[in-house]
Amino acid sequence: LQRDCLGQQDNANPNRIQSRFVLHGSNLMCAGSGLPQPIASNVANFQVRYLLQSFPGSKGEPHLRYVNATDVGNNWSNVYAVEICLVLFGTEILPEGGSYTNCPSADGTSANIATNSLNTPRTNRLHKTFRTVFQLRSQGLLTSY
Repeated sequence: LQRDCLGQQDNANPNRIQSRFVLHGSNLMCAGSGLPQPIASNVANFQVRYLLQSFPGSKGEPHLRYVNATDVGNNWSNVYAVEICLVLFGTEILPEGGSYTNCPSADGTSANIATNSLNTPRTNRLHKTFRTVFQLRSQGLLTSY
């Protein structure tokens, strides 16, 4: 049985799993087939990027690049993997001057814990970034095979 992030099945289309996630304040909400429910709290950032495979040359050499859902367009069959990045913050107060790597900064861009979140419960709190890539299908095969 296929279920969404709330554990529910779409009876109108049982072959499709659709889970929608929304960051509401500092709560990550799942809006599957039912009413949105919080699934994580103390969330500073939540980003999803897709690893899109293309074959720009005539030799069939695959090229991979990260894109957002809009840039995937009609190429969902060429999505090789999904990267989920989640930044959580704690309750401990830290001295000023700390930083962390924010989402989706693959280039290592840092965010300052004192200035990136002024007037919020996140100011001067410990932030931890979790990034995971989920492989969806094999890489390197031409889509015409």
